[in-house]
Amino acid sequence: MAKILSRLFALRALHTFKKDLNSSCYTITRALSAQPLQEDLERTPLLHYSPPPTQAWIRSFNSGDKLGIIDLDPRVFGSRPRVDILQRVVVWQLAKKRAGTAKVKDRGEVRGGGRKPRQQKGSGRARQGSIRAPHYVGGGVVHGPRGPVSYEYTLPKKVRKLGLRSALSIKYAQGDLQIVDALSCDSHKTRDFVEMMATRDWTSVLLVDGGDVNSDLCMATQNLEKVDVLPSIGLNVYSVLSRETLVLSVGAVRMIEQRLTMDFCEPFDNVLEDSVD
Repeated sequence: MAKILSRLFALRALHTFKKDLNSSCYTITRALSAQPLQEDLERTPLLHYSPPPTQAWIRSFNSGDKLGIIDLDPRVFGSRPRVDILQRVVVWQLAKKRAGTAKVKDRGEVRGGGRKPRQQKGSGRARQGSIRAPHYVGGGVVHGPRGPVSYEYTLPKKVRKLGLRSALSIKYAQGDLQIVDALSCDSHKTRDFVEMMATRDWTSVLLVDGGDVNSDLCMATQNLEKVDVLPSIGLNVYSVLSRETLVLSVGAVRMIEQRLTMDFCEPFDNVLEDSVD
């Protein structure tokens, strides 16, 4: 009996020792794992990383001469392209653009068919109730569109902004982005604008101005199929991707950068000053 009691006390003491050892090891491991993290937080300040500034030539819209260099926000024109986001934004725009007015007539809306075509029994043929049934030629349509229907749905603003930043970055990376001083056209003749497009090698172009679009430019381009003119507030992903060349004025560049960087923590000027220091 004494041996059994001594064994029980020994097993209980061993179990208590293992439990204390495990808890102490867990406490030491947790302290060691948390110590470098706390040191890193105290030693390293939270900085917002930004890639180096992106630059482009400023050209004259009428003559095409180089006027200087402009610094572009790399968060807008130098971001990593997201093809999946571009697909989501384009599908959203096309769905929002759909009219949804397709509609067909069912058997109750088609004219005629009120009289029973023949008697129910005795003719030897199948029984029929109306000549406007769906299986008759000229009859109603079943399971067809019953518009008007709206295909519009909401897309988060951050996704839309990311899609526009990706589209602008792709245009810049491909060399299809051109910056001009101002979209001021000297003539309202379409022939003069076509000649200017031939000298610049523009076959499909999207022109974006900062404020109100020049009236002469609108008149000169309204009959051209592959030329679009938009203000900066109307710039969208589908319009950018549907044209080969994107032409932005300096005012449009600044307004687009302000519009697409509102969600960031630091402005572009502060990022440049920190990188210079």
